[in-house]
Formats: sequence, C-alpha cells, structure tokens
Amino acid sequence: MRICCFATMMDTDSNDDDGASPRSLKRQGSAEVEVSDTLVWARQMWQNRDPTERRAVMQEDRDFRETFGCGPFLAKEAWQKLNKFDYLPQGGTIENFLWALCFCKLHTKTKAMCTLCGGTDAKTLSKWAWACVDALTELEGEHVSVCHCCVPVHCYCCSPFCPDHLEH
Repeated sequence: MRICCFATMMDTDSNDDDGASPRSLKRQGSAEVEVSDTLVWARQMWQNRDPTERRAVMQEDRDFRETFGCGPFLAKEAWQKLNKFDYLPQGGTIENFLWALCFCKLHTKTKAMCTLCGGTDAKTLSKWAWACVDALTELEGEHVSVCHCCVPVHCYCCSPFCPDHLEH
C-alpha cells in the first residue's frame, strides 16, 4: 500500500542564532522543535560544513525527503505528536528520531547506517532507531491519516495474472 502525504516545507525567516545548535538540541531531549531544528540535524547528517547555513529551499526539501522519507514539516509534526501523546522513548532526541526515519527509509547495512548517522556505534543506533520506530507505530492507529485518493487498490486473491482480473 502506498501512502501519499501532502506537506510542504515552511521557510522560516527567523535568525538561527537562538541557541539551536545541534549540541543544545541534543541536551533538550523532548523540547519543542521547529522545522529549522530538523533541518539543522539533517544538514549535520549530510556532513555540511556549517549545519546552520541554509541551502536552496527546494534542494534541501528534496534531500530531506530522499534521506528521511518525508518532508521536514511532516517530521516536525510527527515529533510533536510523539511528544504530545507521551510516546517518545525516555531520553530520546530529535536526532534519534531522524535516525529512525532514515533507518525506515533506507534499510541499509548497519555499518553504512552508522556512518550516515554521524559515526555512532551500532548498538546506540539500534537502540534509538528501534525505540523511535516503536513510538511511531503507536501513532498509527489514532493519529496518522491516509489520503485514500492516493492509495492504489489491488486485488490480492491469488495472482496478478488471475484470468478473472485481467482486462480484456
């Protein structure tokens, strides 16, 4: 089943000098997170020289979606819902949440995933990625909506070549 999400990246015009460095965000844990905060962490994972330096909005949005499977606004909204409904793992950070999104999107080997996540060790990555994935599954039943107009309908009776379902 394919789920389509319609979310756009919100461009903020605030100064990034509000203490929103990756280190201060890491200490905040489940504090309020803005779109710019998720982008700072993403830039750090992409190994940009200065994670607070913005790039072209469309390029950054495309890179974010390729890495995490959703846009930065949607990632922020999911993080806030996890926080609001108290589904976040104890001590989890936005960095750990982005690891989980990247893990779900890429399904890559452990060593490559550890490198992508800033050189963290496999045990730490596994602990936080799975904890955040489990937290995300808690949101599914009540808080995640599906746009049914974008979900393809398939018949799973027996085979895609079933003669009852072939178009004549």
